[in-house]
Amino acid sequence: MVFRQVSSRGVSDKSVLEAMQKVPRREFMPQIMRSRAYEDAALFIGDGQIIPRPYIVALMAESLRLKSDGKVLLVGTGSGYQAAVLAEIAAEVYATESTEALVEAAKERLAGCENVSLKLDESYEGWREHAPFDGVMSTIASRQVPQSLVDQLKVDGKMVIPEISFYRLKLLTKTEDGVKTKYIIPKDEYASERADLVAHQIVDRGISDKAVLAAMRKVARHDFVPQSMKIHAYSDTPLPIGEDQTISQPYIVALMTELLELKGSEKVLEIGTGSGYQAAILAEIVPEVYTIEIVESLARTADERLQALGYRNITVRFGDGYKGWKEHAPFDAVIVTAAPDHIPQPLVDQLKVGGRMVIPVGDYFQELKLLTKTERGVKEKNITPVRFVPMTGEAQEKK
Repeated sequence: MVFRQVSSRGVSDKSVLEAMQKVPRREFMPQIMRSRAYEDAALFIGDGQIIPRPYIVALMAESLRLKSDGKVLLVGTGSGYQAAVLAEIAAEVYATESTEALVEAAKERLAGCENVSLKLDESYEGWREHAPFDGVMSTIASRQVPQSLVDQLKVDGKMVIPEISFYRLKLLTKTEDGVKTKYIIPKDEYASERADLVAHQIVDRGISDKAVLAAMRKVARHDFVPQSMKIHAYSDTPLPIGEDQTISQPYIVALMTELLELKGSEKVLEIGTGSGYQAAILAEIVPEVYTIEIVESLARTADERLQALGYRNITVRFGDGYKGWKEHAPFDAVIVTAAPDHIPQPLVDQLKVGGRMVIPVGDYFQELKLLTKTERGVKEKNITPVRFVPMTGEAQEKK
């Protein structure tokens, strides 16, 4: 089944396909998750960690072009599954992991892999004692490629690392003259639908910010809706996600994001995580996203989903967003995806001078508002009528 999932998406390296067929993914998962072992999906395995999609594992392994006598460094061992796959391809695998409990569990699972060495490494520095490596694979998404890992590559060696998320992989080849970089876009059966949505429902309606459009084209909305709703994922409409909550209309997500005028270096607070879709869009643009969700089950599943997709620049908290997140304030921007009947003062207080807030305000009739904080106060501008779920918790008590 795994063989079919990866080969049908274009992975053709014989050694990779044989490794994927041979290594039992279920043995690297908690007992409760094993019934889903052969789904082509990233799955949560505990300790804030995931086991990646088989297709992504195969694609990353193939990109390294490893030979049977090769030596490879894996950064982010997780369950040990990728280390086991690499051990079937290369002669030596050196794997590091920042979580001690995961290192110990992976050692047990990999006990039969005599060519795998494991080490606890909380700083993602690699393994200099065994450098240089023919290939480096990192499962830790990063905007900036760690130079220490590049330094440990042989000339002509390759390194693959997720850029922000698993939606785009960065492949580096070390040469005598420096490092060549190219990008690998995993195949996506919904890509054409997403492109059509962005072109006809977002660009045609006036959204022009390049970073926003790139994020909307990249983030797979179908990953953020229930299975029964995937067929509607690229309709320009809100969709139910459970707990009487919805995932916002794509055009509104793009509009609200564009109104923040993000330049790429900001720290953003989101109130109302929901499925995590808006947070993912933001995380493709800025380095830090803090998001609060008042429904515990939604906060938990959104956190797991975002981790599974590779996002390490999003922090999710279960709680009442009315009071914001003082510990991480001030914020360059605040985006609110549930409607109070008034503007919460704590959110204004936590906004930097010069910062912008986008928020729907009202009961049955709601208006999307843009607030800009200045030295003299707050400027308020009405944007368009909208319809969001009401903000619950303290926002309702303040009525």
